[in-house]
Parts: sequence; structure tokens; C-alpha cells
Amino acid sequence: MTRSDTPRLSTALRTLLVGVVAFTLAGCAAQSTGYSDLDRASTDQDALPAETQPSEMVDPNTIRFVTTDGDWSIWIASGSEPDSVCLILFASAEGSNTATTSCDTSAGGVRVDENAPGGNYLAIRDGATPPGDATALSENVYRIAAD
Repeated sequence: MTRSDTPRLSTALRTLLVGVVAFTLAGCAAQSTGYSDLDRASTDQDALPAETQPSEMVDPNTIRFVTTDGDWSIWIASGSEPDSVCLILFASAEGSNTATTSCDTSAGGVRVDENAPGGNYLAIRDGATPPGDATALSENVYRIAAD
């Protein structure tokens, strides 16, 4: 190896190392679910009430609290099936608890038809167009008019 080859070798080696590090870091980065509400870090607020437990359809490590809407508390979660998303609704009124979970793998998201006083609920992927009668409750969850 001559003295003039050393800088080229060092440049090539540096380029290779930068590429390997970048590839490694990209592989370690969290993959997006396509739902911003799911992609955030978990907090204490994400826990379901003691009165309800997640369905077997839900990956319990992914449950994220979204909002309250009237009497309903709403969570979003990844489903236990690949590429599925779930909505979990819970209401407690006058000593009676109501909980429901709905999951779907379709590109259109998941819809929960509870016919609640505010309507029904829909979770759609980032960038998807909500129905015209939808009211945004979060980045991905909407209230839609009852049928």
C-alpha cells in the first residue's frame, strides 16, 4: 500500500462504517403503525379502568388512551392479529359499566357502532380521509353520526 492509497482507503472505510451504523440504527428504530395515536410512548393515563380488561383481540402493551367523549372513554390499540387496530370504549354511568372492543385489519380502519348519544366511532390510518360527517377526536379517532 502506498502513501497515496491510504486516504482513499480511509474514506472508503469511513463511508462503509457510516452506512453500517445508519443501517443498524434504522433497524432499531420503532416501526410506525400508521396510527399516530399508537406511535407515541405509553403513559400512566393509558391504563384501562380496573372495571374492564382488554379483550384477547388486543395487544395489551399497545393500549393508548385517546380521549373522552361524553360518557365514553376511548382507547386505541394494536390488535393481536397482524396489521389490526382496535378501539376500546368504556362508559360508567349510574353504577353501570359498559365496555366494548372492536378490531379490524382493513385499510379502512375500525368502526365501533355503539349508537352512543354522540354517535359511533371510527379509527383510520394517518392520511386517510374521514367520512364527511366525522368529527375529529384525535389524530386517528373520529366520532361519526349514528346510522
